[in-house]
Amino acid sequence: MGSADSNKIGLLYEPDFIPGTIFKANYGEGFRAPGMDTLYGVTTFSANTAKDYKACAASGLTTTNCPSKQISTLIVANSALSAESSEGLTFSVEHDFGSWNEVLDGLVARFDFYNIEISDAIVSAGTGSVMWNDFLGGGLLTNNYEFFNAAGIAGDGTAAGAPVGSGTSATCPAGATYVKRKGVSDSIYTIRSCANGRIDYVGASYANVGVIEVEGWDLFVDYTREIGGGDATFFLDYSNMDEYNTDAFVGSSRQLNNIDFSGTPGQRHNLGIIYSHGRYMGSVIQRNIGDYRMSSSPEMVGGELTGGIVKAGGTQDKYDTIDIQLSADFDDWGRISVGALNVSDEDPLPDDTGQNYDAYTSLYDNRGRIVYVKWKIGF
Repeated sequence: MGSADSNKIGLLYEPDFIPGTIFKANYGEGFRAPGMDTLYGVTTFSANTAKDYKACAASGLTTTNCPSKQISTLIVANSALSAESSEGLTFSVEHDFGSWNEVLDGLVARFDFYNIEISDAIVSAGTGSVMWNDFLGGGLLTNNYEFFNAAGIAGDGTAAGAPVGSGTSATCPAGATYVKRKGVSDSIYTIRSCANGRIDYVGASYANVGVIEVEGWDLFVDYTREIGGGDATFFLDYSNMDEYNTDAFVGSSRQLNNIDFSGTPGQRHNLGIIYSHGRYMGSVIQRNIGDYRMSSSPEMVGGELTGGIVKAGGTQDKYDTIDIQLSADFDDWGRISVGALNVSDEDPLPDDTGQNYDAYTSLYDNRGRIVYVKWKIGF
């Protein structure tokens, strides 16, 4: 059991010298506690495929020529996890143009800027990430080592032999068979053979080492005018995400901006018109999701891998759908609405194979065209 506080402070300002303008600023803090599975999940064994970059370097192989191998991995929960924390800053300015010009009456625009940063993020440290930390350094592993004799490896992944020393150097002392590099928690480690330096066991788990930062801005424009005896409202909701930064690999001190990588478009918008006249109303809304690169490839600098990735593959198409609706209010008989979502029956866009249409279900609706009739009546 534990406790945590979430604080928020806000400011609203309406200056007299800029009529129709509202400034808002908010700063808040939050937290997210780890789940029960990350704290107390059952230990599982897996022979994961990864690359032992440190052993390859010791034998003269570059990272690009280092072969993959199966590495005995114990995936262990981490009962010592703490909550991840977040800080959020938003700034907003809204302006009513009709407050100073009658010609622009009905035009309102709002600009929002946001920055959200998550620290001590709860991340899953897999075999590959542990190998990168062991080779390049990172937040998952320490520079503390333990040495054991030839009794082997216990079923929980710890060295079963008698300890023969410890220290801050990986050099094995006399009588040692295994060297264990300790991690930031007991469930994260590497165990290597003192004889040949090759990896024998990896402990994979969850850790509070991730940093995530999201930054962007939104624009909202609404314009309402009387046309033909009714009211017409034109609107635009535009979202632009500039940064979505995460660790290049789990535990890395380098950050990777994920914007425009596969499945992470930087822009999207909704554009529409709503017209009402007496008891009747109609609307047409276009929904757009921006493009992005279809895949990624390992990042290389000077002919060596860095542990990061770069954009690769073709460019995903932009995605557009149109929704329409007509409705009429018949007073005591209720309101009847007819319409269609995704009028042109646009399919969700597939992945870079051109076959998997479920790859981006978090972005695209895979239900196709939906035609509906609704009758809402109150009693």
